[in-house]
Amino acid sequence: MCNELPMLLLHQCDIDMPKHIQSTERSATGRKQVKSPQFWYDLDQLFSAILQSQERMNTLHFGMVEYLDNPQELWHSRAWGSSVCTVSGEYALSRYNQIIFPGDFIEFTSMACTLFDDVHYGQVTFVGVDKQLRSIHYGKTVLTVQLVILSSCLPVDLDMNRCEFVLIEDNCLEIEDCSVHARVDMALDHGLQPVSPTSLKLWSMDGITWKPDTQLTSKCSHY
Repeated sequence: MCNELPMLLLHQCDIDMPKHIQSTERSATGRKQVKSPQFWYDLDQLFSAILQSQERMNTLHFGMVEYLDNPQELWHSRAWGSSVCTVSGEYALSRYNQIIFPGDFIEFTSMACTLFDDVHYGQVTFVGVDKQLRSIHYGKTVLTVQLVILSSCLPVDLDMNRCEFVLIEDNCLEIEDCSVHARVDMALDHGLQPVSPTSLKLWSMDGITWKPDTQLTSKCSHY
């Protein structure tokens, strides 16, 4: 890299080394304060030099995280695509141009989801560009979504209000961002606690409490 970038001004400064990290022998002899040399580049100059180097530019990734068949780079990772801290300036947009972030609850349509109604709800867990070679969404912005359904659609032995929503965390869909109608208001109540080690933390709905009976679902609030 040094051969590809112009010579930059290297700053240098000596700072006092804290006594608690000095060697015991040196501290015991009472010698004068030890200095530690520090070196650094001006960050504006460094980044400008990198961006002006074509070879360096060719090694940088610009844009959204990518879905790949064989992920290798950081921008292929699930952690990258599920974080709002790694946005690139490119965003998933609903059909009405609302920006969609990981963690958002959305209303959407999908031919892949045949449950119950034509319009579905879910929580976005991953946002990226689909680069999987055999994908029908290749080159499109794709969301990974966990379904949110009414508890009345679950087995009747669950002790729940039949009008409450439930997040199904072990069943995900991949949809294009243009399938999203809008964000919906759902919120997590961190005050609820699981009653057993196998139960997940649950979602609240208008202050109603619910005793968890399954490790596959979380309760949601919809305002």
